[in-house]
Amino acid sequence: MERSRYVDLAGVEHVLRITLGTARRLKDEVQIDLLKAVSEPATLKQLLDRIGEDPAFVFEFLAIVEGVPAEALEAVADATVLEAASTAMVEAIVDFFPESSPLKSPIRKLMAQVELNQKASSALIEVALENAISEAFRSAESQSMMATSGSGE
Repeated sequence: MERSRYVDLAGVEHVLRITLGTARRLKDEVQIDLLKAVSEPATLKQLLDRIGEDPAFVFEFLAIVEGVPAEALEAVADATVLEAASTAMVEAIVDFFPESSPLKSPIRKLMAQVELNQKASSALIEVALENAISEAFRSAESQSMMATSGSGE
């Protein structure tokens, strides 16, 4: 359960824990049956797809788990917080699964792979951004030098 956490823009740490009561509220309010997802890969896949594709759903889910209005959570979130909260949600779902669930271990492995891929992607983006900034500065310097030498002085 250690990784079932995220920090919002106000610096507040949110710890997510799903209980049977939370699972019932999720089923009643957003039609997500976690007890069914524990043993049915198709149901779990549908849930994970929805987390990845629907930010409004993420905040509805968080609101139910945390017992606060979704609007309050959205007010202190940006895309980075959304990503961290989504990851924490998946971890909380995995933590909810009993150790005997055949889906628990594969999901943990998948989460580890996703985390590695995100780190690798971030590193590639950082290098590409640094290269683009360097190229922009070189281009601006070159244009400035050409403008100075072409001024007739």
